[in-house]
Amino acid sequence: MNPNYLLLVEDSDDDATLFAWAVKRSGVAVVVSRARDIPEARRLLAGSKPSLVTLDCSLSGATGLDFLRELRSDATLCRVPVIMLSSTESDHDVGLAYSIGANSFLRKPVSVESYTHSIQLLLDYWFGINCSSLPGQCAPASVWVG
Repeated sequence: MNPNYLLLVEDSDDDATLFAWAVKRSGVAVVVSRARDIPEARRLLAGSKPSLVTLDCSLSGATGLDFLRELRSDATLCRVPVIMLSSTESDHDVGLAYSIGANSFLRKPVSVESYTHSIQLLLDYWFGINCSSLPGQCAPASVWVG
């Protein structure tokens, strides 16, 4: 597993472009692969296990929640952190995502500035200060020295 590999499952070209722009602006060293739908996400996951998946709730063909269930039932992928990133206003979807096993749920902010800031915080946390369950995957202590 590449410690800085993120799989973005997003069918909206505009949202994917904005995500890529936010990643670039963040300065966090991360490789992002994009899947436009669940079959493409399955193909990408068959080739490489990411350290983080961001998953839209509303995808063509099936829901992100359906795919989250699939990931959580897969012995190889069940421990990969999944962040739901969606514009849904449904509290039911948020609760359902957590009950299925989402690690976090972020509502897509409306403004570009807020969206970019949210993605920067997400990347800083998951690829900076968060310690994964794998040895050697924790940010160095010097990150905390100020």
